[in-house]
Amino acid sequence: MCWILVGCREPAGYREDARSAAAAGEAYALPRGERELPAIPDSPTPDDLLQYAFRANAALEAGYHRWHEALARVSLASAWEAPRLSFGYLTSSGEMRAWDRTTLEVSQGIPLAGRRAVRSRQAMARLSSARHQFEGMKFRIQMRILSGAARYAYLGEAIDLAREDLRLAEESVTLVATRLSTGMGTQAELSGARLREEEARNELRMIEARAEAARADLNALLGRDASLPLPFPSEEPLDEILAGDAEIFRLAAERNHELLDMAAQARSQRDALAYARRAWVPDLMAGVEVMGDIEARVTGLLTLPLRAGAIRAAVREASAALDAAEADRLATYDDMRARTVSALVMVRDADRQARLFRGVLVPEVGRIADLRAASYAAAGAMSDYRDVIEARRALLALRLGEARAMAARASAMAELEEVVATDRSLWAGPAPEEDE
Repeated sequence: MCWILVGCREPAGYREDARSAAAAGEAYALPRGERELPAIPDSPTPDDLLQYAFRANAALEAGYHRWHEALARVSLASAWEAPRLSFGYLTSSGEMRAWDRTTLEVSQGIPLAGRRAVRSRQAMARLSSARHQFEGMKFRIQMRILSGAARYAYLGEAIDLAREDLRLAEESVTLVATRLSTGMGTQAELSGARLREEEARNELRMIEARAEAARADLNALLGRDASLPLPFPSEEPLDEILAGDAEIFRLAAERNHELLDMAAQARSQRDALAYARRAWVPDLMAGVEVMGDIEARVTGLLTLPLRAGAIRAAVREASAALDAAEADRLATYDDMRARTVSALVMVRDADRQARLFRGVLVPEVGRIADLRAASYAAAGAMSDYRDVIEARRALLALRLGEARAMAARASAMAELEEVVATDRSLWAGPAPEEDE
């Protein structure tokens, strides 16, 4: 109905955009406080957090409304100008009837040189830009959610390891105090053990504080109150990147929404330049004038393009804006390539570290700790137990390193997904099992 009222033809692609916007807008049909949001389970997966955020994140909702705003502007850009109605009445006396003294004129501006078509194309380019900005915002929020969840899960693991480290430090204090009471230890050893205990307690409190801050950040991304409790997410499976570098670069060049947005903005500026050049073509106003039953005539008016300097300046301005948009697109492409390379490097390095920790270091140091514990149980030598504690502390440090590598990998994978703008199932799969 809108297109009938404004008197123009529906632009190609408009209906598809309208359907896509309507589907995306279902999540925001109600105010955030009245929406039915999915429950967050006791051990949420990253997908659980994403589904919640896609319905509650205010920045993403704002992006949708800007998309919807651009959709509404398309019909306005293609609309005819409102017709003009002028009225005159002859007040001099005479034998003329009132109707014969009345003059009515209806006129309509008629844009020439395809101006309406250019405005329509430009509005569609801006609509495409708004759509890609919304989709890009969705992937950026996905990246921030996945990275934040990985960090939050890492801090949860770090808290457990720090508590175990504190328990070992307290156990060491008890051991040294017992040795001192039997004359086998020194006061310096006891002071050192107590200092180590305080360091372990301080480390635990620092990690807990970082976890609280990370929880607040993650809650904000989820559209929740920052102080609300949030369970630590479950660990993500270790996926193997199956696609080669060339395929990943191809996907990024085709699907990256920031790059697509820059291309749409360049198209919009190209249409703006075409519109500025059409200012050399006169504007036409056509109308019909009626003076009662006495006279009827057709009128016409041309607006001549005599302000040549202003027209040339507008063309130069539009041309410069187009050059800037093209340069921005190239800069975005270069940045996209660099981010893709960086993310791939970080994923593969984190893979290497995770496999080193999981397949070599943690099992080997775990065996050493078990051997020292068995040796202590067999010999009963109090001095050997300090070696057991140190081996266990070394194992805790390696487990923390493994958790840190896994969090770094999840963050790099999240950035790669954001750059490529695709679900990882399209180009990644389960990692092969480690050989025993």
